[in-house]
Amino acid sequence: MESPEISAKTILHEWLTLLAGSGYRVTGKNRAIVEAILNSDKALEAVDLFEIVRKEYRGLGLVTVYRTLQKLEELGLVNRLHQENGCNMVLRAARGHEHLLICSRCGKIVYFSGDDLN
Repeated sequence: MESPEISAKTILHEWLTLLAGSGYRVTGKNRAIVEAILNSDKALEAVDLFEIVRKEYRGLGLVTVYRTLQKLEELGLVNRLHQENGCNMVLRAARGHEHLLICSRCGKIVYFSGDDLN
């Protein structure tokens, strides 16, 4: 089994390759958006991603965040998390036979493989 660090690097490379292959221009800003999603253990709103990435890229626009999220969703890489006030959060989509649990109190996400929940 891969370590989480290697897995995150592998996923990052896959996502950036898919983005580029779909005709989307991969920049430092949208790479940082992807990294923020992959490094988060919670679903994030676009504004959360904007604030995280803006610390490194002061010129980042909220439109860039929304466009990147839209493309990631089109590619099936992120899922929208339905909230009472709308679908305003995104999280990494489960891969293959991977499943996920979301804590209803703190929002933490745990990905796991297999069907054994014991």
